[in-house]
Amino acid sequence: MFLNKMTHKKYQFLALAVILLAGACLFSLAGYFGLKQGVEKINQSLQQRSWEHYKRGEAYLKEGNIELAYAEFEEALRLYPQNEEALRKISELKPLLQQTIAATPQQQITENVLENAFQEAQKLYQEGKWEEAARALENLHLLAPDYRKAAVIDMMSSAFYQAGLAKVQENELEIAIQYFEKALAFNPQDPKINEEKEKATLYLEAITFWGADWEKAIQALETIAQKYPDYKDAKAKLREARTEYAKALAYRGEWCKAEAQYKLIPEPDAKIKAELYKAYTFCHVATPTPSPGPTSTAVFTTTGPSGTCSGHIAWADYDPIKSTFTIYSMDLNRGQIRKITEKASNPAFSPDGTALLFRSLQEDMIGLARIPSSGGERTRVTTYAEDTFPSWSPDGKQMAFASRRESDRKWRIYLGWVLGLEETHELAFGTRPAWSPDGRSLVFQGCIPSTSNCGLISLNADGSNFRLLTSSPGDTAPSFSPDGSKIAFMSAERDGNWEIYVLELKTGKINRLTTDPDIDGLPVWSPDGRCLAFLSHRGGKWGLYTMQANGSDVCLLTTLSESIGNWMDHNISWGP
Repeated sequence: MFLNKMTHKKYQFLALAVILLAGACLFSLAGYFGLKQGVEKINQSLQQRSWEHYKRGEAYLKEGNIELAYAEFEEALRLYPQNEEALRKISELKPLLQQTIAATPQQQITENVLENAFQEAQKLYQEGKWEEAARALENLHLLAPDYRKAAVIDMMSSAFYQAGLAKVQENELEIAIQYFEKALAFNPQDPKINEEKEKATLYLEAITFWGADWEKAIQALETIAQKYPDYKDAKAKLREARTEYAKALAYRGEWCKAEAQYKLIPEPDAKIKAELYKAYTFCHVATPTPSPGPTSTAVFTTTGPSGTCSGHIAWADYDPIKSTFTIYSMDLNRGQIRKITEKASNPAFSPDGTALLFRSLQEDMIGLARIPSSGGERTRVTTYAEDTFPSWSPDGKQMAFASRRESDRKWRIYLGWVLGLEETHELAFGTRPAWSPDGRSLVFQGCIPSTSNCGLISLNADGSNFRLLTSSPGDTAPSFSPDGSKIAFMSAERDGNWEIYVLELKTGKINRLTTDPDIDGLPVWSPDGRCLAFLSHRGGKWGLYTMQANGSDVCLLTTLSESIGNWMDHNISWGP
């Protein structure tokens, strides 16, 4: 800490004492940031905590409490050494602090600091304020490892364990696991702590893979059900997971696998029995469709070149033969379609069209990945199964994407580097980000923090300046025009049906482009700004379409498989 540079050691103990005593009361906020899971959030968390301490220091300074103010500024600098404001305040207050405590003996300060800290921590422990007590005891142990060592370690391990149990009840499993690990650091052989950590870890694993990899989610829940049958709602979750997995298998035409899953559901109700019978019928009785040759893939009906629209359009479609999603690309000038990669979805062209970011569904490379737009080997960029909807920055170096990787399953926007060289960091709550052509801001579906104002939100790339662009919460899938003057998006709330709209940023005027009674959505601009591509179910069949930027000259590019799943999980990308 900065105080170590002071001439007299006594200043060190006074500042640490202030932090220990004040920090116990202020733990709830500061401790939260310190325990956010994942290396990717550490730097952001430290900066946030630093500024929280800096603001407290300013408040203490206004009250005339120099000692507390100095300690808060020092803690702010320790957490974030680049905090120049905290450094300046420390320099200003250092002479005043020296005058204030010049006559206090060092030994007396040391003993008073440690004893007061111990008593305060013990009081918090006895009151059952587990998080606050754990943090206070941890700080005391760091300051003086040998002071009442046995009592401090015993209370600290117990406090972290109890805090972990509380977080499990609140479904904050990442933090719970962190607390159990801290408790185990001092008592590694404790069976009850190890058991609670295993339960929370398995449950979190099941939630993480929920909807993304049903087999892994089911495996984790099966382990819980076998070893800890009464843990949370694991039995109900296992039943639900098997049901949803069976539905997904049936939807893909894998009736025999669906039948096997339905059979594993205990005490099936009438609905499950009906679905089981249906799966059995199609698996064992129905006449199978003749198998295509070994080189077969998804079959498309194309309409040839798209007239005035040019470039390449990428999308993902379900391949019923190989039972996986595959990314395809269409050369609009030639009307030719080529397969880019299998076990993949949600493609996004790089600004120069030479590469694609996409959601990798390959078992050994789950997360976002990068691949040449002509195909080839993929390179992993992120490692979370929930990461999706990637968007390139205009300079081709960064990416924005959406994910539900946290245990609360809420959509968040993240920023990261396309090369995957550094960890990503959270920007805001929301989904489907789109980078502005000038690279200064992003637009996404979300809400202004701490308000009920929801719709399309604009946010600076540094996380500042939230702005509400549209006021319908259901407005989503934004796409910037190449000149940055317009945003195309889809919404079902404005006219009662999924339609495509264009927002003129300068005037705020919104124009509706589609009027078909079936689904029209997922708009994306052509690189020259003359056309829009979109997904539609018009005529009762899924297909990719283009139209002029004013909504005229709608043209079918290609039909798609009827097994695309939830169409809102998809996106389209248009590159040069």
